[in-house]
Amino acid sequence: MRAQNKKEAIFGKAADAHNTDIWLHLCKSAADRAGASRACFVFFLHGGSAVADVMGDGFRGWQDQHYLAAWQQGVFYTPLSASQLPESITRLYSAVPLSRKQVCGLLLLEFDKPVPELNTQARNQLALLAEHGALLWREQELDIRQHDLNLTSGRLLNRLKVLFLHAPILINGFNTQGRCILWNQECERVFGWCFAELEQHEAPISLFYPDPKEQQQLWHTFREVHGSEFREWHPLNRQGERLTTLWANIMLPNGDMICVGHDITEQRAFEVQQQLAASVFEASYDGIMLTDADNRVIKVNPSFTRITGYTAEQVTVRVSTLFEHQCEERPALPGNTQDPAHWQGECVICHRDGTERNLLLSKSVIKDAQDVVQNHVFLLTDISHIKQHEAELRQQALYDSLTRIPNRQLFSELLERAMAAAQRNSTMVAVCYLDLDGFKQINDTLGHAAGDRLLVEVAERMTLLVRSCDAVARLGGDEFALMITGLHHALECTDILERMLSAVNEPFHLHGHQVRVSASIGIAVYPEDASHSEHLLGHADKAMYEAKKQGKGRYVFFEPMLHLEDQQRHRLYAELLHALRNNEFLLHYQPKIDLFSRDLATVFRTHSQATARSSDS
Repeated sequence: MRAQNKKEAIFGKAADAHNTDIWLHLCKSAADRAGASRACFVFFLHGGSAVADVMGDGFRGWQDQHYLAAWQQGVFYTPLSASQLPESITRLYSAVPLSRKQVCGLLLLEFDKPVPELNTQARNQLALLAEHGALLWREQELDIRQHDLNLTSGRLLNRLKVLFLHAPILINGFNTQGRCILWNQECERVFGWCFAELEQHEAPISLFYPDPKEQQQLWHTFREVHGSEFREWHPLNRQGERLTTLWANIMLPNGDMICVGHDITEQRAFEVQQQLAASVFEASYDGIMLTDADNRVIKVNPSFTRITGYTAEQVTVRVSTLFEHQCEERPALPGNTQDPAHWQGECVICHRDGTERNLLLSKSVIKDAQDVVQNHVFLLTDISHIKQHEAELRQQALYDSLTRIPNRQLFSELLERAMAAAQRNSTMVAVCYLDLDGFKQINDTLGHAAGDRLLVEVAERMTLLVRSCDAVARLGGDEFALMITGLHHALECTDILERMLSAVNEPFHLHGHQVRVSASIGIAVYPEDASHSEHLLGHADKAMYEAKKQGKGRYVFFEPMLHLEDQQRHRLYAELLHALRNNEFLLHYQPKIDLFSRDLATVFRTHSQATARSSDS
């Protein structure tokens, strides 16, 4: 028969003999019920278009077309037409239909005499036998098909094992009992277990997913319609670390499972880093600008817009134009391949609203593996408030808080610079020490507010009279200093001094009062009088006191004699102090003088009388 060789190949001869006995017994039962000499079962394909199988002893002389003719006649329980059957007048035939879901066929009966008329009971019995035949044949076909699938799956898996074992992706397999049947080298590398270890393990999946819920979810995917789609899983490796993987779980026809996956742990970590970098980029308080190799703007963060006023769409030109508005000592931005990988400096830009902003600008170069520039990263830190604070501190440290002109510290720095320039240019510098005459009386009578206002107006008048290369400073109280540079002779400064005295002598209007003051000025000249700034200012101070001695409201140039007198006074004071400490004074006579009459005798007599009265008492 058609299926005999196939069944023997699949089930073996013993199994085929058993199946044959069943069919023969079924055919004999059908023949006995109908009073026929023999019977057989015929099964068709595709609703009767071809013969699929003939079970039992087939009829002699019958071919596939004869069985198809019997099916096509559609005559049941009565004699078949002999015109389309084999040429045999000694035998007569009858057919019983059989059908079970997709199974269709005939129970054929062969008689040695004319076909008898079958009663209802006989027909029902034959119909039941036909249904049993359909069920038996369907079961055998399913067994054969399943065995074919098992053989096919096994052969396919065996053929692909060599390829799977060396594939650079994760590939493993499990049978229906959950035992590992495939574990390639990539799985060993990623997870740490070898195939021999997993093959001996009764439940290897529990090694990767200790949680029973995870195991159930995994087994469920094998039975899902979309189980072969990649989805994310987090198995454990041998070190107990959670991995991030993508798996597609494929069920083979025999029930075995093939799993194909990718280890994306590093990729996911990189994605997390990218997300973190993006978050930092967006949330950074400093402005960040990304450009291409030609410094064309690609992307900016919100802080960049806050600092500059420009969005990425508005900065459509090269980045160099953004930093065109810079201070005089602006740093040159790197712009070619020879520049360092990192650069930092300060610059001033013009905000979109027209205001200036001080920035700390950093630029980094991003290169590829071939050392070719790909991008530039600009980091902008707004230091305008720092610069403003520095200016305020400088103003407080170097400028007088009342008059807003330089103080003693800044005047000393300016004097040092002027002296160095004078030495280079072979010129002279005049230092003028100015003290106001009559200021104390105004301060005492009109109050400190009036005195402060007077000092401010004096500073303003003095500032208007000097050149940009000169300087005016307040040293403290009502004392001012004036520096005149670029002199070739000491007397060249007298014109400015005359105008200074005249300006100070002009009346001042303070809180409804008109007052006048004068100025006493002492002048010392570099390098004639001193080569050090402190000595120069000290000599000018001595000359100022000399001007006061001479009647005030005038200027006096320093002379060495003033310094000698001062030195003598200091020497005498030192000698007296030394003698006092060493008890070098000898008292010969100490008269008592009446301070009112300045009479020595009176004092003496008064003292004598007082002594006498004291004795009498």
